[in-house]
Amino acid sequence: MALMASSVPAQSFNVDMDRFDNVITAPNSYTAGGLQNGLWNSFTDIPSLDILSVSGQATAISLSIVNFQGNGLFSPGVPAPDSEMYSDFALLNPNKTYTFTGLIPGEYTVHVHSYHPPTNGVWRTQIRVDGSNEGVQELGASFWPGAPQAGLTYSTHTISFQSTGTLLIRGRAANPVGGVGGAVNGIQVVRTGDVCAGVRYCFPPELNSLGLASFISCSGSDSIAANNLTLTGNLLVPNQPAFFVIGSGNAVVSLPFGRLCVSGGLARMPVGITSPSPNSIFSFTVDYNNMPAGAPTISPGTTTYWQLFQRDPQGVGGGSLTDAMAVTHIP
Repeated sequence: MALMASSVPAQSFNVDMDRFDNVITAPNSYTAGGLQNGLWNSFTDIPSLDILSVSGQATAISLSIVNFQGNGLFSPGVPAPDSEMYSDFALLNPNKTYTFTGLIPGEYTVHVHSYHPPTNGVWRTQIRVDGSNEGVQELGASFWPGAPQAGLTYSTHTISFQSTGTLLIRGRAANPVGGVGGAVNGIQVVRTGDVCAGVRYCFPPELNSLGLASFISCSGSDSIAANNLTLTGNLLVPNQPAFFVIGSGNAVVSLPFGRLCVSGGLARMPVGITSPSPNSIFSFTVDYNNMPAGAPTISPGTTTYWQLFQRDPQGVGGGSLTDAMAVTHIP
């Protein structure tokens, strides 16, 4: 079995919303809090933009925004390089859709950045990604938190495409003033792998001690012969022990630290440590030839149920759980 974190940069990309007469684009070394570095596409007032990947490669992806309006903004209290991405934004008046076409099949994680410092958190932004499980997320911070932070300055969404897909990101002002009030500073799209047939359930996830809803994503295949299914816990507490639990059922049991959403023939996968980044993750690649004692038998047509537990010293009961995922296996 292998513990790992991976991404597929060929269709991963960054977009910085810029004002046409005062373009301030984030440098390629900028990661927006450890999420993803590489080239930043600059979107100004043009009708559409052909997207380059983080490595500078041409893609078939294009971005269009109806009635785009950029607006330059100095960011008091936000140091470089964060200020170079958060210094300008696209207004939401009162709502707007960002349309990305031409994404190849796969699993994607989408980060949408929104911080509007002069208003001290009065202007707040609601973000929704069509087809994701995370629903509407509201962003806004009364002061710069020191670095990009999930739930305050950016939202995170997961989505998958079985065929060439269109990504729709919708934003609106949560409390519009004079018809406006929300803003988007930038968008990062990370292709995490090929389509995984896992189905998430037991959501929305309960919040951990950081106020984040930890969730499971997957990559690889549900094929037993391929033997490359990788499960990833996202938005975890950094630098803490974590492990996946497998079961043969999906009954829900309330525990002191959250809802256990797997049951029957439970077994624990190897323990590892969550990554140190603010957007902490923990990944595990299943090896069907080396399953732990007590794990349910996996054969074509059977369904297994997965959930991640992590140590959460500041959380209720000292731990926290993600949502869960069901995987129906094929030969």
